Amino acid sequence: ARAEELSESRRRLIDAQEFLRKEIAGQLHGTVQNRLILLGHKLAELEAKPASERTTGELASIRRTIEELQNDHIRPISHRLFPSILRLGISAGLESLVDEYSTELHVDLQVSKRLRDRELADRKLIPDNVRLALYRIAEEALANILKHTLTAKNIVVKLSLSDGQVLRLTVSDDGAGFDTSSPSSGIGLAIASDYAAAAGGTYTIRSIPGKGTRVTVRVQLEGPQARKR
Repeated sequence: ARAEELSESRRRLIDAQEFLRKEIAGQLHGTVQNRLILLGHKLAELEAKPASERTTGELASIRRTIEELQNDHIRPISHRLFPSILRLGISAGLESLVDEYSTELHVDLQVSKRLRDRELADRKLIPDNVRLALYRIAEEALANILKHTLTAKNIVVKLSLSDGQVLRLTVSDDGAGFDTSSPSSGIGLAIASDYAAAAGGTYTIRSIPGKGTRVTVRVQLEGPQARKR
């Protein structure tokens, strides 16, 4: 039964990744490619003109289109694949994530001093796949709060590292809560669980209608000697 659960978990994660790849491919093939083709034509037209007839306005228009492509299309695609802020550590990643939601939600981010200090001392303390998993799980939890639990007054994202090298992430709120056994709880919960499993961790969610929700992720990190192998 355990093997079947792991197989199903991997299948869901692969399906989600494939959906993301197709969506990104569509964006690249559509908007980005079409804009680049248009820019190519505009540049060809400028090249065909004598230098004296090339206007500042035409060049400025091309520059604006390039900036728009970068800011509105290429950068968001890159962020969806692997948020660049995570290269600075999971602490910085969660700070950035909470900041993104700050206009809609008041979130109390609590990262233990021990973890901050360890990350500063060792950038490889937390592997990339673990950073990404924790980030995506927190992102999914905050997105669910925004969609379903705007009545929540207390939203806390907490990350700590124990003496035994166990990373623990919790996202809790005192909002409406929901029935986790309901089919309508959505594929998002399954994907979050799959992210945790892929990072070698565990994922639990407790929610009571009318009393809020708590998501907990635990990941056992390798020791320094294991990382050197």
